[in-house]
Amino acid sequence: MRGRAVGAVVAGLAGLLGVAVLVGCGTDGSGPGADVLLRAHIRADQPGRIDQVTVATLTPGDTINIAGATAEVRRPDGSSDPVTLNLSDDGSTLTLGPATVVPSPHDAAAREGPRAEPGHADVLVLATIDAATPGEVTGVTVETVEAGDHLDITGATARIERANGTSDPVSLTINETGTAVTMGRATVAPYRSDYHYWYLDTVVIEGPVRVTDGPTGRTTVVGSLAFSFGVEPDGTVVGARTIHASIPTLGTAEDRRVVVDGMEPERAYVWTVITDKDGGVLYSRPYVANESGQAVIPDSQGQITAEILSGPASRIEMCLASWPRWPPPPVAGPGDGGGPGAGVPTRLDSLVINGPLRLKDGRTATWTQLGRLAFGFEVLDDGTVVAPEGIKWGIPTRGAGQHSTVVVRGLQPGDFAETAIEDASSRMAESRIYTADAAGLIEITDAFRGVRVGKLSGRHSSFAVFFARTDSNGDGLPDCF
Repeated sequence: MRGRAVGAVVAGLAGLLGVAVLVGCGTDGSGPGADVLLRAHIRADQPGRIDQVTVATLTPGDTINIAGATAEVRRPDGSSDPVTLNLSDDGSTLTLGPATVVPSPHDAAAREGPRAEPGHADVLVLATIDAATPGEVTGVTVETVEAGDHLDITGATARIERANGTSDPVSLTINETGTAVTMGRATVAPYRSDYHYWYLDTVVIEGPVRVTDGPTGRTTVVGSLAFSFGVEPDGTVVGARTIHASIPTLGTAEDRRVVVDGMEPERAYVWTVITDKDGGVLYSRPYVANESGQAVIPDSQGQITAEILSGPASRIEMCLASWPRWPPPPVAGPGDGGGPGAGVPTRLDSLVINGPLRLKDGRTATWTQLGRLAFGFEVLDDGTVVAPEGIKWGIPTRGAGQHSTVVVRGLQPGDFAETAIEDASSRMAESRIYTADAAGLIEITDAFRGVRVGKLSGRHSSFAVFFARTDSNGDGLPDCF
């Protein structure tokens, strides 16, 4: 994303945070790690209600401070209410609740997003990527597929923006018929950082790029069009062969899928980032290539109409990376919280503590401040709250802490869980999506991805964990995340 951390983030990700002086009296993490080990207990036995969430320290001497903090329930229908928040006299246990919740829009129709309204026009484009030579993206061509559609790049330029902070111009040409735009050779550079493994190199057209539908004559102006690639240490570019997508010029696109072919099977993955004309950012989920090297993003533009997209500030970006070097991206962009609270997806009900929430390790007397702590739950149509019995995890107060695995117990087999962390500078990182085993147990081993306290502690930081059950199309991913 212009050579920055993907989505200016989290999504998510490995070895996120560097060494900095901790807000308050903590340290930057030199020496042994330290953390406050916590256990949350959730009672949600009644339909449509979360009776109580209790969060307690597990090590004598560790304390919680909630002076100035409040709590609320945020629902997927957009409503919210304050929730009672209390702390025990010894500072070891906080409780919040009760809270009334509403069913999540978790069925297949909700997952696919709103259907296109009557009346739409779009331009089907094919992007062809040549990235077979190590150390370079040899070329990217974007062309229209249907007769009469055309492109206009008058006034546009192109460049390569590398993760190491360097940038160079790239040649940009258009054919005589205005149906194919080509960005020329761009050299890439492997970038290794102990703190930011998700940096990508980006080939970008800085527009305007005008996309016109031939039959209707309608035009959408895309401010910039970008392709971001992971670069392996040996210079290999994580790329694809072709990308099929539609750009709407009236209403939503008739075919809102993005189909990507020629990826590394079962390892490479792709996602989209769409910025509308007003600066709003919509991230798709990451999708991993199947055994044939294809990934289909089913509804990347479900909430994007031509009227919302068209403008000089808009941007369409395709991002390609591979596990495990580049962890998955965020559900949503930095600053917007990713949903109803602290990175919780918008289709979940969430209980959110709006801090400051200060956690002190009694052994080292070091502190971490969280801006928010959130728990997100899918609610089924009958009011059942998808929630575990308990969660155990540690928040680091020195270095990367000592308890980086989040342990979840008491789910139903097959239930889903995921975590999200937002650092003090609003970069967000997500874990992978995990599935409960036959005993209802999940161990989220990549919840922190090496996060160190120096960047975690602050008023904008957050930790969230969320749960779901429904997978209506059987793709192994929950409808609500």
